[in-house]
Amino acid sequence: MSRPEEGNKVDYASGSLAMQYALMKKQHKNALREIFLMHESLVEVQDELRDARLLIAELQQEIAFLRANEYL
Repeated sequence: MSRPEEGNKVDYASGSLAMQYALMKKQHKNALREIFLMHESLVEVQDELRDARLLIAELQQEIAFLRANEYL
């Protein structure tokens, strides 16, 4: 095998590795974006859950008041 053919193989392998690296870097960035979006969704759900718990507590107090006053 002559030197120019070996050089072409090295260039091809190097280019292939560079493309794989670029693809992996893009996939990593996309994965981080997905994780961030999932975290944002989780925070929103936690806020809604907190609000629901507060409402349940208020309703339980109202039920206790109504029972104490024999409305139920």
